[in-house]
Amino acid sequence: MTMMNQMKDLYKMQKDAKQMQKELEQTQIRAADYGAVVVMSGKLEVTEIHFDDDFDFSNTAETERILKELFNRAMKKTQEYMQEKMQPMMQQLQSMGLTG
Repeated sequence: MTMMNQMKDLYKMQKDAKQMQKELEQTQIRAADYGAVVVMSGKLEVTEIHFDDDFDFSNTAETERILKELFNRAMKKTQEYMQEKMQPMMQQLQSMGLTG
């Protein structure tokens, strides 16, 4: 592959990366259980928290445990989604010999 072709490929990848970043910012990943929902963006920011009308807030320790579990689940799902989306780009970089 010539240097010019590599530069064209890198430019295209940069453009694709910016598009992917926009797409990830708009992505919403949900983790729901126990009458609660945590929604996280592709930027790893919590965008929503919802509770069913009959959610029992009387046990603070249990509420905290549920929220931690749902935050962690949403984080993991979001990271897995991001990794899946970035896989083709990483493979392309490897094929160009640009990763270690």
